Amino acid sequence: MKKIIVIMQESICTTFSGIEVYSHNLFRNLDSQNFEIEVIAKNNKRVNENIVKDNINYSLISIQKNKFLTHLYFFYKSCKLINQKNPHIIHGISFFPVGVLCIFYKFFFNRTTVIHAHASDVYFINKFLMRYLGSFIINYLDLVISITDHLSEFLARRTNCRHDKIFRLPISTNFHPSKKVKKVSSPLRILWIGNFRPLKGTKTMIKCYNLVQAKLDARLTIVGGNKSEKSSKYMIECMQFINNFKLEDNIKFTGSISPKQISNEYKNHDILVISSYSEGFPSIILEAAVNSLPIVSTNVGGISEFLSSDCLVSPGDHIGLAKKIITISESNYFRKNIIAQNYTKAQEEYSFEKTSNSLKSAYVEKLNA
Repeated sequence: MKKIIVIMQESICTTFSGIEVYSHNLFRNLDSQNFEIEVIAKNNKRVNENIVKDNINYSLISIQKNKFLTHLYFFYKSCKLINQKNPHIIHGISFFPVGVLCIFYKFFFNRTTVIHAHASDVYFINKFLMRYLGSFIINYLDLVISITDHLSEFLARRTNCRHDKIFRLPISTNFHPSKKVKKVSSPLRILWIGNFRPLKGTKTMIKCYNLVQAKLDARLTIVGGNKSEKSSKYMIECMQFINNFKLEDNIKFTGSISPKQISNEYKNHDILVISSYSEGFPSIILEAAVNSLPIVSTNVGGISEFLSSDCLVSPGDHIGLAKKIITISESNYFRKNIIAQNYTKAQEEYSFEKTSNSLKSAYVEKLNA
C-alpha cells in the first residue's frame, strides 16, 4: 500500500470550486487497494479538523489572524503531518504557491514530489518569477502535471524548460448513460457559470444575451458569485448593463450553489455559454457534455482541445457568441451533432477511469525510477 499526501489550498470540504471537486474525484478513483490518500488543506474556520469523505481523510488546518501567519502555520502543521504519515508521494495541487512549499517538502523529507498546475496558478504569475522560480520547481521536483497541452507549452516556454518534463493529465468527469437529446425549450434557456470578474467576461455574456433575446424568446441563468462580489465595482457595472438593456426580468441569479444543484441546472437548460478572457480548461465543459448540453465558448486556454471551431469565438466577441447560440438553437441537426461529438470525446478521453490509471502509471514509474 503506497501512501500519498495531497497538499491543497482548499478542499471539497470547505469549497465547491472546480479544482477541489476535480482533485477529490481524481484521487477517489485511484485504486484503493494500492493507494492510501490523505489530503492536507486549509480550513475556512479557525479550528483544526479531520473529516473523512469518500474514504479520503482530510486534515484541515485552521486559518490564522493574517495571511502570513496562515501560510506559516499551514507549512508547520503540514510538515508535522508529513513526518507522522511518512508518505511515499507528496502531491501538491497548484503550481503557485503550493509548488514553493513542495520544494521544501522535497528538501526536508526526500520523497517523490509531484506538482499539479491548473490555470490561474500559472497564467498570471509574474514573468520574472516564472522564469526563475518556476524553472526551479520544474527541474527540482520529480513530476509536473498540467491539465492541457496549451498549459504545458506555456509552462515550457515561460520557464525555458523541456516540454517532456511536463506530463499532461486532463480534467476528467464521471459518466452516466447518454440521454436522449431533448428538444430546445421555449423560451430558450441559456446557462452561464462563473464569478463576477472581468476575466470571466460577465459583461460580454450580458451583451451577448441582449442580442439573443432580441431575436429569440430566451432566458439567462447566471450561476456563481459570492457575497463579497455583490458590492464590487465590476458587479455594479454588470447590473447597470442589465438595467440599461432592461433585462432584469429575464435573468435569474442563483448565487453560489453545490455541485448537485449545478447538475440540476444542466438538466434544465438548453445551452452552456463560456465568455471568459482566460481559462485553463473549465470542468463545466465536461459536466455539460455528459449532460447532453451543447456549449459555446470563447477560444481561450485549452478549450479548443475539446470544442470544435464551430462552437468557438474570439474573446470579447459578444456578437459571435450570440450568432453561435442562435444557430445551435435553430438547427436541430447541428445541435444533435455537437452534443454527440462532445459526449463521445469526453467519454473516450476525459473519464476519471482513464486519467486515474494514467496518474497511477506515472506514480509507479517515478517510484521505481
